[in-house]
Amino acid sequence: MIVEQIKWSEQDHWQYVADKNLGERANLVFAFGPIDLIRHAERYAELKTRYPHADIITCSTNGEILNHTISDNYIIVSAILFEKTVVQALQVDIQDVKDSFDAGTHLSADLDKDLISNLIIIGDYQKINGSDLLTGIHINLSEHVPITGGMTGTRNSSVQSLIGLNGPPKEGRVIGIGFSGEDLQVVHSLDSAWSSFGAEKTITKATDNRVYEIDHKSASHFYTQYLNGLVDDVVQDSIFYPLGIKKKGGSKRIVRGVIAFHEDESISYAGNFNEGDSIRMMKTNISSLIRSSETAAELVLNKLNYENPDFVLIFNCVGRRNVLKDWTLDEVECVNSKFGSKTPMIGFYSHGEISPCTPQTKSELHNQSVVITAFREA
Repeated sequence: MIVEQIKWSEQDHWQYVADKNLGERANLVFAFGPIDLIRHAERYAELKTRYPHADIITCSTNGEILNHTISDNYIIVSAILFEKTVVQALQVDIQDVKDSFDAGTHLSADLDKDLISNLIIIGDYQKINGSDLLTGIHINLSEHVPITGGMTGTRNSSVQSLIGLNGPPKEGRVIGIGFSGEDLQVVHSLDSAWSSFGAEKTITKATDNRVYEIDHKSASHFYTQYLNGLVDDVVQDSIFYPLGIKKKGGSKRIVRGVIAFHEDESISYAGNFNEGDSIRMMKTNISSLIRSSETAAELVLNKLNYENPDFVLIFNCVGRRNVLKDWTLDEVECVNSKFGSKTPMIGFYSHGEISPCTPQTKSELHNQSVVITAFREA
C-alpha cells in the first residue's frame, strides 16, 4: 500500500504533504474539507485529473485531521494505492429511496457481500438517520462484518452537509467502501471516556432519536433535575452531558449526544433510543478524553502486533472537540505519536461514529466517541 497526501487552500492551492508520484496508480481517494471549499466542482475536477482511475470520495466536515494537525481552512486529501486489495465504493442518495433504513438495504444489497471483510461508511448526518441506516445495512450484510465510519456535518448546523463519490459532493448521500483480499488486515477500535453518574433510569416514551419521557417524566425535566445548579444554562450546557444506553450483556454504554430541546419538553439526540432502554447521564473531562484516544490507538497497535499500519482513518466526535477546546490538538498529537510520524493518518470531526462495541458484535452508531480504523497490506 502506498499513500500520497496533498492539501488545498485558497492562498496556496494544491500542495504536497507527502509526494509518492501516485497519479494514475491510485485506486481510492479521501478528500475532506470545509463546505466553502469542498463544494466547488473545480476541486473535484482537479482531483480527478490527478487521480483519473481512483474512486474519489469528497465530503464537507466540521474540522479535518491530517497526521498530527487539525485543519479548518484546507481540503485535505489521502490518495491510496491498494496493491493487493479489491476496493468497492458505492453511493446511495436519500432522495432515491424511501428512508434511511431503505438507504441501508440498497447499499448492502449492491455490495459483494460474500467477499468483503470490512466496510467503511460515510453519511450525511443532517439527512440520514445513522441508527436506521445501520439497521438497513445489516438486513443484507452479516453482523460479523465490521462496519466503521462517521457521519459528516458542518460547523453551522443550518448549513447542508455535502458528500460525493466520483462527482461533486451533494447533500443527502451515504457512501460505502468495501474491502476484500487475503493480504489486507483491517483493525479498528472505539473509545469514549464518558463515565456515568446518577441513578439508572428508563426511557418510557421515545420515537427514533426523539425522547419524550424518562421514567414517565419529560426529558427536559430529567436534565433540569440533574443539571440545575451544576451548570449556568441547562439547555446550552446539555451537550456536555450525554446519555449512556446500557446494552444487555455488555460493559460499555452507547453514548447519545443532545441535538436540540423542543417546546413540548422532548429532546432530540444524535442517535435512536428504544422504549425500555436503561440509561444514565454521562460526564467526562479533558484528561479522560485524551487518554481514551491514546487507548484506542494502543488497541489498534496491539491488534497489529505492534507493527505500524500503512494507513489510518480517524473519526472523532465534534462533541469531544467542544469539551477539549484548547487541548484538541494535544489529543490528535497523542494519537499520531502512537503510530509514528511516518504513518499517514486522515479523518474528520464527526456527528456520529460507527463501530462495533466489542469484537464480533454488530456495528452501532455512537456519539461523543473516537473510532480508529487502520489498514495494513502484507
